[in-house]
Amino acid sequence: MKFMSLPDTQPLLDLQARYTRIYKKLHHLGKSLNETVRIDDAFEMAASFATDTLGFERCLIFQHNDFNGCFHIRHVRGYPDAHEQRIIKIINLLLSGEVIESLRVHRDPITHTPEAANDIVAKLSQSLFLGEAYYELFGGGHRYPVWFDRGGQPPGKRSARRPHR
Repeated sequence: MKFMSLPDTQPLLDLQARYTRIYKKLHHLGKSLNETVRIDDAFEMAASFATDTLGFERCLIFQHNDFNGCFHIRHVRGYPDAHEQRIIKIINLLLSGEVIESLRVHRDPITHTPEAANDIVAKLSQSLFLGEAYYELFGGGHRYPVWFDRGGQPPGKRSARRPHR
């Protein structure tokens, strides 16, 4: 008599548990958002979700300034280094710039990794100290571009630290 062994289902169960945790958190966030939530609190909720729930190491949220046409950083999470904080505070993006324009026209997120570099965001990623990054627009077309660091090391830095996923 031959017995068949079943494939290891643990990876699928782990993935299912992760997705269930994400959906529960999204449901909770959705119930928490209403007209009375201040924009800064909404930004913190989004950044917290990106880092704590999805496992990104860093999150930057830019807001469009209708007066001068630039995007300014409104919320940052995951930048403990004071030198990096000083530099990212001065980064502004133009609405007509290549990154924003690409996100608006194609309506698709942009990913950037050392193995699959994206020329459109390569210099910006380096300026923001992002090794691996995911770029997306949210909140009404071009109002709030957001960037997430997927856990890669910033260019020029080496560390034994494993990425948080």
